[in-house]
Amino acid sequence: MGRAAEPNHVPGSPASGALWAEVEWVPAGERRRLKIVMAGTLGLMIVGIAVHLTGMVLARTGAGVPLMLVGIALVALALPVAVFVNSYRGITPGTPGPPQLFHLSPIKWEPQDIVTLEASRSRGRQFFVDHGKLRRQYKRMVFFFPQRPTSKHMGQQSLKSKKGQLYLYELEPLTPLGPQYQRGAALGIPHDVTVRVLNRQPLPLTARSRLRRRGR
Repeated sequence: MGRAAEPNHVPGSPASGALWAEVEWVPAGERRRLKIVMAGTLGLMIVGIAVHLTGMVLARTGAGVPLMLVGIALVALALPVAVFVNSYRGITPGTPGPPQLFHLSPIKWEPQDIVTLEASRSRGRQFFVDHGKLRRQYKRMVFFFPQRPTSKHMGQQSLKSKKGQLYLYELEPLTPLGPQYQRGAALGIPHDVTVRVLNRQPLPLTARSRLRRRGR
C-alpha cells in the first residue's frame, strides 16, 4: 500500500479534512418523534413519583395506598413504553441501501481493506419493530450512519469504553444489506456485513469524550 499514513492524513480522506457533516440530515419528523419520546418518558416518571409521594402523605387515609400503587405502576410503565416507542424501526422493504456507510470502531483498518463486521460482536441486543408489523424482537446488530454524521449525531452514540483511539470509517458495502432498521441517525443491520474501507479518520480526544459510556 506504499508509505504508511500519518495519523492526521489518511489516503482517501476528504481534501477538506472535514470529520463531521455540517448540515442536519435526519428528517424533522424523526427528530420530533425522538424528542416526544424523551419528554413523554420523563413526564410519565415525574407524574408517577408525584402520585406516589402524594399517596405517602395521605397514607393514613383510604386514598393513600391506592395512590402509592398507581405511582409505582406509572414509574414501572415508563421504561417499557420508552423502549418500545424508541425502538429501531424497519425501513420499507425493497428500499436500496446507501452506497456508502459510516462506522465507528476502535480497530485500525487501512483504506482498501476488506473486512466483515459481525453482528455477534455488537454491544447488547437492540429492540426493533419490523416495518408494518406488530412483531417485536431483540437482536444484535451492526451499526452505521447512512451518511457522514454531524458532531451531534456522534455525541448521541454510546460505547462500552471511551478509552483508546477511535476511528470514523467510510465504507463501501460489498454484500446486500437486506433488512434495515433505523433510529434517528443510526442504521442497524441484524446480520454480518462485508465492506471495503474507503477512508479512515481518527476522532480527536474532544470528540471521544462526548461519547456516552455504556456499562455493558
